[in-house]
Order: sequence, then structure tokens, then C-alpha cells
Amino acid sequence: MKTKTIGQLCRRAMEGWVASLPQELQQPVTDDLILTGGSIASLFLGEPVNDWDVYFRSRATARAVAEHYVGLFTATPPRALEGNPLLKQVQVVDRGDRVAVMVKSAGILTEHSGDGAYHYFEALTDSDPDRTEQYVQVIFSGADGRTGYAADKDYWPTIITGNAITLLRQNRKLTPVQLILRFSGDPAEIHRNFDWCHVTNYWTFQDGLVTNAPALECLLARELRYVGSQYPLAALLRSFKFVQRGFTRPHAGHLLVLSLQLARLDWDDPAVWEEQLTGVDFAYFREIIDRIRTLLKEGVGMQEIISTYLAQIVEETI
Repeated sequence: MKTKTIGQLCRRAMEGWVASLPQELQQPVTDDLILTGGSIASLFLGEPVNDWDVYFRSRATARAVAEHYVGLFTATPPRALEGNPLLKQVQVVDRGDRVAVMVKSAGILTEHSGDGAYHYFEALTDSDPDRTEQYVQVIFSGADGRTGYAADKDYWPTIITGNAITLLRQNRKLTPVQLILRFSGDPAEIHRNFDWCHVTNYWTFQDGLVTNAPALECLLARELRYVGSQYPLAALLRSFKFVQRGFTRPHAGHLLVLSLQLARLDWDDPAVWEEQLTGVDFAYFREIIDRIRTLLKEGVGMQEIISTYLAQIVEETI
């Protein structure tokens, strides 16, 4: 697809979403929005766009947008959550380095820590995972059509995690918008958190479509070129998805860098697994997270999960 056409499609998609926002948010979002990631790569390759990944230059804008959608969700929750006291505990928090959606429960904190800490929606190690997991599961069931939640609403929050909010369209065939809260800054800063070179083109209202030669070369050759990531496990597993779509396998040197980065992590800590699998592509890895959660709840330790169950889990879910 030509760059001019891609730019027009990006503008049309983003103008539609921005127009759905309250008036006071439209200009800050227009100024701060950065569209990047797999959607632009898919357009270059002539493939369907799974979702539009939206980032923000400033945490202030990211927080304001997140508060808007969390407010919509808590005001009109799925039927399964109506009357749930934890709804009142959903908060958008600026943690200093990023914005996150969290659940704070005085009951949980009193029983287990008393430190005023917040708990992520998707936390593997949450003191009462059943209660927070319910949010994610109910929201996902609404997103894939198994319930009537928000079926008549456009750009509605149907998937909420600590890192991102996914907005589903009233017409389920239209591409969802995914608002990434975990990273903010200019495009170069955001791309420092990315894993594969071919997803680093971007679009903004000010500059239109901005491409870079290495990303275009990788798309033209369907080459997987690793550029480093805070989330090497997600990068490794995502590589299989791209290979299935016709990309070449990563060069041995890239796999070596991945391996060295993976070796530095503490795989006995369940929180490391959560961090690695939610950092880039939560929706893609959520089933792995759910399976690990279930095993931990049943008393299976991380070492046993790794040695006995992990290969089968990944094989069945990726």
C-alpha cells in the first residue's frame, strides 16, 4: 500500500476516535497522539489491522484519557459486576514513570500488607487474585461478544488492564483502538521499548506518516530484526507470530542478544512473568497468564510450572 494511502487511513481512524471524546480532551489528544506499532506494518503489507495502538507524548494526557474511560466503565459496568464494591476502588494512578489503572481495596491491604500499595488488574501475585481477575475475565467476555455488554456503544472500554485500555466499536467488524498507558514520550522514546524493527514507523496529526529506512527494509524483506526490548520474553514469543505471517526467522545474533537478556531475569518470581508477558502485547499473551495463575492458585510452584507445564501451555496458546 502507498504511503499516502496509509497516512489517509491513519488520519481517518484517529479523527473518528478523537471526535468521540469529550470536547475538553480532543485538542490535548490531537496534540499528543502517536499511532505506531503493528497496525502501520500491517497496512504496508496489505494485511488486516488487528487494532490501532495509540500512545501519548505526555503522561498528563494519558491519565486524562484513562480517567475518562475508567469512569465510563465504572458508571456502566458489565452486569456481572453490578454492585461489586471493588468498582469503587478502580483508580488511574500516575506512578512517576507511567500511568496505570489499578484497584485499591482497603480489605485486602488490611489483611495482607497495610502499606497502601495498589494492585494491578492482572497481577499474578495479587493477595486475592480471584477478585481482581474477575474484572479482566468479564471485560474480555464482553469484548468477544459472549455477553451483551456495551453492544450498542461505540469506542467503549471493553478490555482494561494496568497497561492499556481497548475500545471496541459498535460495529464489531471495525478495528478496535488500543490506548497504551505504560509508555509515553516522543516517538523515539516510545520505540526504545519496542522489540522488532519493522513496527517502528508512526503517524501523528502534526507530521502525518513518518517512516524510517530500517523499518521499511525489514517490511520489504519480511525480516525480523531485533532492536532490544525491556520485555525479551514477549519479543521471543511474538517472533513466532511474525514467522507464521511470513517473516524470516530471527538471525542467530538477534537470538543471542535475546537469550542474554532473558538470562538476567529472575524466573522464580511470578511477577517477572507477569511483567514480561504484559509489557508489550497483553491480549496476545493473556491465556498464558491465565494458565499460570490457575497453577499458582492450585499450589504449583514456578519451578514446577517451568519444568512440567510451560512448554505445553505455550504450544497450546501461541
